[in-house]
Amino acid sequence: FSSLLMLNALSISNELNSFLTLDVFTTFGRIQVADLSNDQPLLYQSLIRSGGARIQYNFDHFLSSQRGIEPYISIGFQGIEFLNKADMRDANGDLYHYWSDGTVRNIAENSVDADQSMLTQIDGVYETDLREANLDGFGRYSERTFGIPVGIGAQFLMTKRVKAHFGASMVFTTSDLLDGRTADSQGSRKGNARNDRLFMASVGINYDLNITPKARPQQGIQYLDENGMLVTANTSDDSDGDGVDDFQDRCAGTPAGATVDEFGCPVYADCYDEEPDSPHTYVDKHGVALDDDYVYERFLMWNDSIPWETEVWKEDFAKKESDPTHWSNTYSVQVGAESEGLSQAQINAILSLNDITSIEENGERIYLAGQFENLPEAVERKLELEIEGFEGAVVKQSPDQPVTTVTEEARALENEMRASMASAHPTEGTVFRIQLGAFRNPLSSNIFSDVEDLIILKGEDGLTRYMSGSFKSLESAAQVKVDLLMDGFEGAFITAYADGSRITLAEAGARVRNEAQDLTYDVENTSVDPTLVSFRIQLGVFDDEIPTETLDQFLALGNVKHDKTAEGMRYYTQCCSTLMEAEEKLEEVLDIGVVDAFIIGEFNGEIISLEDAQTLKNSEPVTTQR
Repeated sequence: FSSLLMLNALSISNELNSFLTLDVFTTFGRIQVADLSNDQPLLYQSLIRSGGARIQYNFDHFLSSQRGIEPYISIGFQGIEFLNKADMRDANGDLYHYWSDGTVRNIAENSVDADQSMLTQIDGVYETDLREANLDGFGRYSERTFGIPVGIGAQFLMTKRVKAHFGASMVFTTSDLLDGRTADSQGSRKGNARNDRLFMASVGINYDLNITPKARPQQGIQYLDENGMLVTANTSDDSDGDGVDDFQDRCAGTPAGATVDEFGCPVYADCYDEEPDSPHTYVDKHGVALDDDYVYERFLMWNDSIPWETEVWKEDFAKKESDPTHWSNTYSVQVGAESEGLSQAQINAILSLNDITSIEENGERIYLAGQFENLPEAVERKLELEIEGFEGAVVKQSPDQPVTTVTEEARALENEMRASMASAHPTEGTVFRIQLGAFRNPLSSNIFSDVEDLIILKGEDGLTRYMSGSFKSLESAAQVKVDLLMDGFEGAFITAYADGSRITLAEAGARVRNEAQDLTYDVENTSVDPTLVSFRIQLGVFDDEIPTETLDQFLALGNVKHDKTAEGMRYYTQCCSTLMEAEEKLEEVLDIGVVDAFIIGEFNGEIISLEDAQTLKNSEPVTTQR
């Protein structure tokens, strides 16, 4: 008794997440059986056709994300159809008779006409339906069954889209008739009582089609993405494949495999981590582990930079070793706070520092010099500032915590470091900055959302200054100024600071036009490009799905866009370049039943208040630009 299984397979796979893949497949082929144990041998085959689906698990939870070989296990369900046929007759239709001398003849060896027999040849044509022949008395049995395929294998990454595949599987069926032999078969054809199983080994190539569906014209909510492109979202699209429809997805472009919340936003940051399985907590900004030698070398360099006489630093370093949360703290030196307003001298002194930043804390804007990972560096910066005439305090910033002073922790370090720094007199040199404007009425900070290193200072003169950057050369400041002018800040100009005071550009080495006012104090400057200011109608803010009736109203308006706010998704329509046009549009919106609508502004693609829009729209050029 011998058999041969020859099957072909075709499958289409889709990754459900980083560790599970759904595989839909079909197989077709034949099982050939040579039953030579019987007195009357029988050659037959079973034609097999099947289709099903299986789930593959690739051990992603335990293996490196950079693996080139991906093992897997699988289990599934499939339907199987089979047709058993035998080769019992030659080309003339005569039955095969197998003689004891090894020949095949057209007459039986024990027949009275055996002397008239003729040799015949097995033609390999399976012409007899075994179910119809009913050799074992099974009658018209079902030629369909089900199977449970259980497999194991591996995929080898050859290119970004091509993988070699090696695998083996066992299919447990619910029938014992795939090979035509059962426990109820006659004579030497009698088999066992177990259902048939199919064992298959496979080798193949997997090709990632990476098909991106073409966009279909459709009605829906339109909005501008982060690149300024117009996007139309309806309730059935899911562009990033995270399981949340684009219409409700607040985080477009989520990386593949990221776990997301109900709004499509990642619930953890591992999807951005280049080394998710870092062996310890000391990692660089990309999440890649720092080796022990690097950490120790950093400790020695840090320790040798200051003549330590106490164990304070060492205790602090030991704390970092044992407490990973300590690494999330940053230290700065607070050099001022905006209360009733800063004098021009205070403003000039603050802006003369090249590492100054401003943050808002409990409704008050404070000014911080430097940002350090450790306390000793912050203390050293505080002492440098003291030499330059600044009174400051070392503060600590922690995630989701208010800024706090660390006076007691810093005092011991100050005593050790002050003597060694007494002879030093560091200088900031000339610091160049760019003033975007000095406004009588403060503006919303999102007007300047694309401005890097923004510093906001309110003076006692009632003007609020908006400054950008800290540059060591006039040329580097001028390059950024050009970019800001292109972004619509037509009144942007360069200022210079040295030794805690503002100096003229001429004193800083610049060649200034005769007609320009080269000032060392601020005057009101509110000039922006008014063509970048427009008006919109805000339709509403929703923290959940939009009611169907409201959605119909939005679609009737057309050109409705949305963006994410702290309160939820804000929906608005862009319409007008003047306030009068916006007021007319608002009446139209109110008439169709959107009762909560009101006018808002837009500057350079950012939502701003109506008051800010009117201020910017009505701003006039000034003569202090350089």
